[in-house]
Amino acid sequence: MRRSTLLVVFLALAAVFALGLRADGVVSADSSRVTVQDAKAESKFPDGILFRVRVSNPGDVKTVTVHFSIVGGRVQRYDYLPAPDASTGTSEVLIRTGSDLKRYIPPGVLMEYYFEVEDTIGNVVSSQPKRFIFDDSRFTWHELKQGDITIRYYGPMKTRAQTVVDAVDTTIDKVGRKLFGLTQVSPVRLTLYNNWNDMVNALPLTSRTQRGELITEGTTFSDFGIILLLADDAQVRGLASHEMTHFLIHDALGNDNIPVWMNEGLAEYANLEPSQVYEQYLSLAIVRGTLKPLTSLTQMPGKSEDVMVVYGLGRSVMEYLIESEPSGTEKLRTLFRLLRAGQGMDSALTQAYGFDRFGLDQRWRKTIGLPLPEDVTKTELPKAQTVTAAPLQFPQATTSQPQASSPTGATGAESDKPRRAGGACSRSEGASADVGMWLGLAGALAFVAVRRRWRG
Repeated sequence: MRRSTLLVVFLALAAVFALGLRADGVVSADSSRVTVQDAKAESKFPDGILFRVRVSNPGDVKTVTVHFSIVGGRVQRYDYLPAPDASTGTSEVLIRTGSDLKRYIPPGVLMEYYFEVEDTIGNVVSSQPKRFIFDDSRFTWHELKQGDITIRYYGPMKTRAQTVVDAVDTTIDKVGRKLFGLTQVSPVRLTLYNNWNDMVNALPLTSRTQRGELITEGTTFSDFGIILLLADDAQVRGLASHEMTHFLIHDALGNDNIPVWMNEGLAEYANLEPSQVYEQYLSLAIVRGTLKPLTSLTQMPGKSEDVMVVYGLGRSVMEYLIESEPSGTEKLRTLFRLLRAGQGMDSALTQAYGFDRFGLDQRWRKTIGLPLPEDVTKTELPKAQTVTAAPLQFPQATTSQPQASSPTGATGAESDKPRRAGGACSRSEGASADVGMWLGLAGALAFVAVRRRWRG
């Protein structure tokens, strides 16, 4: 009986291999009436990505599917193609990448794709995986690599690209390894734009229209493994280090589920070329008595002036946690481990430091002689949640980093004219990618920027 069973199993396996079935269940081209003869992907920026395939015996094709993913990222999607042309065997589909935020794909990402074709009797054949860079097709791009850092740039910007590489590499060492304690950092790609007019069409639609008085200088899309950066700024080292810190926060936590004051505060604390302007806005809020408690700052406020305050407040609070608290660096790493494990912010702070957000606010305010507001409420932040996206729904972008310009004075009057300030970023509710570096508000206000060493 045992020999008979083994014989049956052997004959069944032989039949399977005779039919051309692979170990992964996909039928090889030898047993199908259809073969994949050509497979291509083409950037149609800013509309999307055109996937095209050519097959043999198109009349025998039942379905054609393209599968694509971000190399090193978390985005994996698929879509169906129309029936192949009866005479040419060609089928194509345009995957839109800029029509809405859920489908947005930032330019410069490295993608991998393949096609699956099912024939009318159920056989399935797959093309070999190929890689493709979704570039902004308006420009001719050059590439600069240093370890796991890849810079894409166009025009006479090689020196500036090298400056960005060095800033990112320095940030990985100071922030990723020495501050966060990371032993491994995900590969990162940066796409550099030479001016705002070039960059604006590369951003999600919401980032172009969300705040009429702000200009985005940099955006971090951690799930895509990429940062977009406006490279014409004299403080590009600071912009690059700020955005790379957001990328490293995502690496350390596995998500971006921390309050905005901590996210932006860490990025500004690590800024290689910080501006004094955020401190000026913070000081002005203290004088006016408008400084909000930490417990109410879970997301970026709506008013531009309040956005500036968040950067100054966040940087000051994170400096206190890291430099004033005993063993501040080790406690920060403990905090990150607890947050990554799904602890809420107050619970994680209490276990790591011995106080929650309310207690942190009290301690920090005490260092500057400022009382805690009487109406503060203690509300716990939600624990980190894992969200599974539907097919073809991409992670949403979050808005980030205002550039700093000096406040106008105690009256708080602002000009209507846009102006550039000095390097930081704000965030949108429910998004998984950090959109960085907002430029500041009024044209008549003076730009103030100072260079100083990162405190590390």
